[in-house]
Amino acid sequence: MKKQYAGFVGLYMFSYFCIGALFPLLAQYLRSIGFDGLQIGTITASSTAIGIIGSPLWGAVYEKRNGSRKLLYILYASALVLVLSLCAVRDYWLFLAIYAAAFFFESPVRPLNDAITLSSGHGFGKVRLWGSVGFALGVFLAGIIAQRVGLIAIFPLYSISLLIGLLFLIYVRPTASGRRHAQADMAEYTLADKAPPGNFRLLLSNRKYVALIASAFFINGTMIAHNTYFGFLYLEDGGSIAGIGIAFLLMVGSEIPFMGLADRISRRIPTEKLIMIVMAVSTARFLWYGTSPSPQLLLATFFVQGLVNGIFLIKIIKYIARTVDKTVISSAITLYTAFSSNAGAILCLFAGGLLVEHSGGAAVYLFYGTLNLAGLLLYIGFGLHRRRDISQQTF
Repeated sequence: MKKQYAGFVGLYMFSYFCIGALFPLLAQYLRSIGFDGLQIGTITASSTAIGIIGSPLWGAVYEKRNGSRKLLYILYASALVLVLSLCAVRDYWLFLAIYAAAFFFESPVRPLNDAITLSSGHGFGKVRLWGSVGFALGVFLAGIIAQRVGLIAIFPLYSISLLIGLLFLIYVRPTASGRRHAQADMAEYTLADKAPPGNFRLLLSNRKYVALIASAFFINGTMIAHNTYFGFLYLEDGGSIAGIGIAFLLMVGSEIPFMGLADRISRRIPTEKLIMIVMAVSTARFLWYGTSPSPQLLLATFFVQGLVNGIFLIKIIKYIARTVDKTVISSAITLYTAFSSNAGAILCLFAGGLLVEHSGGAAVYLFYGTLNLAGLLLYIGFGLHRRRDISQQTF
């Protein structure tokens, strides 16, 4: 079990280290080679756009193959080779094509990691927090290295870390005891609809599930796009490339204790209300960012990201897991990722590119704060903040 747990820790750390090294500095790299805001927005949005196809498709293939890890080896290897090849690309259309192809393979990696972990019995929150550790270290080290050798370093850093994550995948194996622990961990949840594996039509007939992914659409997209456009906000008032790395180290690092405490906090505050609270905090945070605070103030309030992301990312997955039947958890998570994370991010990344080009980083965050407010109002309007069962009601 200890070797198993170490495998999950390494898997999460390095599969998030790679995106920490790439996403926060990618827009700065694209601008440095002459791409404009529209091109930057299109490229960064393309990874999430292709994920809408890639995540559900590979999730369904994974289920049909009964959770074969060989599929994950192929996904990891394809993504790291394609991203590494971007070092030599300067043409906009070729860059867009290769980047989109890379994330066709890469987009399901983390949701499938989540599905494996939920069924392993190791405790999703305890394992997932190592993803935040990896992301924080990735952006911190990428910022320092990029300051010294150039922003092109983000591509080999991505590929090397994803390769290490693939090696840790070797130690991740389902066990009978793991399945028993998983069943105990999920005992608190009421599993509603009885859909066969991969049946997205029946998943979409689950009213509570649909309401959750609809409200989360306006939250997850801003969380993802924040990783791309925070650098513009930070640099506008005198910050540095290395400073972006330090800021993300503090912000993402603060997610770790909150992820560890998420389950304890939910014993005092019901999950439904806890998610509503962090949505409200996220709304206030991004609207405040829209006032263009100084780099010093941005650093001083780093812990707000930990509060929001550290709790929301854990509790929303568990809320979804108890809303659907255990036989379709991996499909539910990949569909949630495709719509709430990927489709939401398309809007936020593309619009962010246009806004940053014409109005600056502060305007981007005013827009993100408004989207968060919409998500909060939908969450309350659907009654998701109350502990009542609407999951068996269908459309």
